Amino acid sequence: MVFLVGIPCATAVAQDASAEAAPTDTPATDTPATDTPATDSPATDSPATEPETPPPPATPPVPVSAPEPPPRPADPTPPAAMEALHRGTAFFDREHYDAALTEYLAAYDALGGHPRQHRVLYNIALSYERSFRYDEAVRFYRRYLEEGGAAEPQAPEVRAILEALELLLGTVRVLTELDDVEIWVDDHQVSDGTQGVRLPAGTHIIEVRADHHIPARRQARVTSGRETVLRIELESVESFRGLPNEVFWTGVAVTLATLVAGASFGVESLVDTRELELRLAGDDRWSVTQAQIDAVEDLSLAADVLFVSGGLFGITSLVLGLLTDWRSTDRSARAGVRVGHGGFTGWF
Repeated sequence: MVFLVGIPCATAVAQDASAEAAPTDTPATDTPATDTPATDSPATDSPATEPETPPPPATPPVPVSAPEPPPRPADPTPPAAMEALHRGTAFFDREHYDAALTEYLAAYDALGGHPRQHRVLYNIALSYERSFRYDEAVRFYRRYLEEGGAAEPQAPEVRAILEALELLLGTVRVLTELDDVEIWVDDHQVSDGTQGVRLPAGTHIIEVRADHHIPARRQARVTSGRETVLRIELESVESFRGLPNEVFWTGVAVTLATLVAGASFGVESLVDTRELELRLAGDDRWSVTQAQIDAVEDLSLAADVLFVSGGLFGITSLVLGLLTDWRSTDRSARAGVRVGHGGFTGWF
């Protein structure tokens, strides 16, 4: 199960308020008084009955209007987070878990402070699990529970997954003489070297990097539930302070020797060419053979090759001169190459 959005938006539902029942005012009926004529009776005198006063007219009821529905709350989910979640789910369905991780991580950052931000951690952990990176899956499943997932219905399932994944992990502890190192596993940085690294069982490439040292790589076979100890020594490059002077002077000597040889062949070629031109211009032009002409051309070609080689040797000598330490013969006090985590980073 992947939380696609994981953040349901509250939808205001407008309900029709029932109007209050209007009271029914029934006007009173005007009943005329009945005039009972007096009966002529010698014994009793009955007084005449006075007519009743009619009631005032009824006030018409005031109509009660239905209350207006409350305004619909704005969607609290940022659009960037929604888009990243949809893209991540599409990649997850196609089993492109690395791409899904990138989108889910972006969605988590975009949901900063959202009450259901922790649900994206479940998606991240599940993507790591499908990528067989159980160590990262365990880490994000734990974060999911810590940041709010413990109250979700999936919490028991997540705890069961954690128990199962813990059984698939082993520990690799790297021992080195340096304190400030970085541990990389399968081209992913996993630790600063201060503690052991938990990895899925199997074969992994462990690389240790440190400033001013050449990175070292080792192959480690990790067994679930056990600890594998590797001792890796890094080779320092602080002793490299520049090339010795002899290297530069050797390059200069080779360059000069090549140029001298080229000049020798060039001069000989020029002399032979001039001689052939004079013979061809004189009476003994018929004595010039094709072999003599070819020999002069070979001398010219050899001179050209030597001159080009001399130029290349000269450029090489110039580069060697830039790499040569000219300041002191004390190699311990010389400046050299600084090597960082990524290799050679410059001169100092």
